[in-house]
Amino acid sequence: GGASFRVENAERVQGAHPFYAGRILMASGEPHLRDGGCQNHQVCDPELARALRPLLAPPCFAPPFNALGVSTICDVDMPNELALQIACLLDVGSLDALAGASTSWRAVSRAKEVEEALVRRWCAAATPEATRLDARSLCRSFERLTLAAAACEDGWDAVLWQAAALGCIHGVLLALERGARLEFSGGRREGTALWCAAKFDQVEVVALL
Repeated sequence: GGASFRVENAERVQGAHPFYAGRILMASGEPHLRDGGCQNHQVCDPELARALRPLLAPPCFAPPFNALGVSTICDVDMPNELALQIACLLDVGSLDALAGASTSWRAVSRAKEVEEALVRRWCAAATPEATRLDARSLCRSFERLTLAAAACEDGWDAVLWQAAALGCIHGVLLALERGARLEFSGGRREGTALWCAAKFDQVEVVALL
């Protein structure tokens, strides 16, 4: 019956011993979690595990950006070069709202330069190429991870440790950017984030750390 549980239902056992939280995560089908022994304790915070799952942004198709064009908002014409500079300062929510203003503003808000600036403010190393996530999905995931880290007793150290267990590249990169300690083990006997990644065959995380 345990295999029917999903990590999204982990709130049903809030306050349970970490062992049982780990069992729920194993039952959710995560390939890196193996049955048996102390491995059940490798991921023991359901909230962090949920936050480390990528929060995918809905697709938004936009026409090519024309740097020589003009975008209009509130009856004011603005050169696209100036509009691009403004868009590079906005967060992901504001850019999504801007994309709905008009076709020309959608092209501005989805320009490559804007998306690069959006990710760079969070973590310069967490490129879409490195994480296999688009810029908007990365930033939405980073927002959720930041809230989870603030609510966790061990903060970014715990994020790094559990991201290593899950093989979550974007979580590892953001935690390192925020100053997570590589030597952190949370008092567990299992070891550091690098040890944890190696134990669960998270080759990309091992190479990164």
